[in-house]
Amino acid sequence: MTTIQITRVPPSVNSMYRNVRGKGRVKSRDYINWQKQSAVEVMIQRPRRHIGRVEIEIRIPEDQCRKTSDCDNRAKACLDLLVKQGIIIDDSMSFVRRTSVEFARDIEQTEIIITDVEAA
Repeated sequence: MTTIQITRVPPSVNSMYRNVRGKGRVKSRDYINWQKQSAVEVMIQRPRRHIGRVEIEIRIPEDQCRKTSDCDNRAKACLDLLVKQGIIIDDSMSFVRRTSVEFARDIEQTEIIITDVEAA
């Protein structure tokens, strides 16, 4: 099991991209900044690579989100970060067998918990 802590709450899917005339959908400035800061935090923690199937639990500090936030909208940014940083190979169903997301009252930073699962 690997636990990664990230200072900032991951952006919602709704705020990860914006439409730009002539270019289509592009990453928002906030998402790019979140990716950069989170990548540094992940590198400092030096988590191990997971090369097989995994289950991922994402815990988000409840007091840092709006009451109308959808927790499932926060998963994509975290999964994309894990792939980009080489912690998991891919976020497709071939590798990520289960993802759970919760708003938690007992934490101050976002936690991403990765657990290896046996191949079927």
